[in-house]
Amino acid sequence: TSWCPGGWGVTAGTHTLEWDMNYTNAVPEISYTNDQVQGVFTVTGVDIVAQRAYMRTAAGSGTEVSAPSVGQTVYFTVDWQIAGASNAVAVTDRAVLDGTTFCSGSNTLGNGNFTAWCTGGWTATAGSHTLEWDLDYTNSITETNETNNTAVEAFSVVTDLDLVAQRAY
Repeated sequence: TSWCPGGWGVTAGTHTLEWDMNYTNAVPEISYTNDQVQGVFTVTGVDIVAQRAYMRTAAGSGTEVSAPSVGQTVYFTVDWQIAGASNAVAVTDRAVLDGTTFCSGSNTLGNGNFTAWCTGGWTATAGSHTLEWDLDYTNSITETNETNNTAVEAFSVVTDLDLVAQRAY
């Protein structure tokens, strides 16, 4: 499997993707005529994709946290993408913790990969929680796929236990 390490800002229209696996003919082969593969695809409109929801130790930066400790402050974060836009679009976003909106906002952006976060932190409380990011939650943008606008992360915060020996007798 081969891939390009950088992303491509998808644009509307018909595109041709071609891979040439031995384009310099550096590897001796019986036949060089079968080294290419090509695909044609059409992007018909805008698609907003929520890629993953997670937590960090600081707003917009910091270390990623998968299981916060009780009392730890974390910042809800989402990685997402806009593809197929011919102009910038206004995308609403919101972070929902356990069914209640924690923060919301809006960004006007063109094609690309983005990260959004809540500017205020959440102080972790014990229990099982669900973080959900909803993009275009007002449904103001007509998309080619309306089912990929949500990223969900379920996590648990456990109380740190400390066993203390008090006396021996």
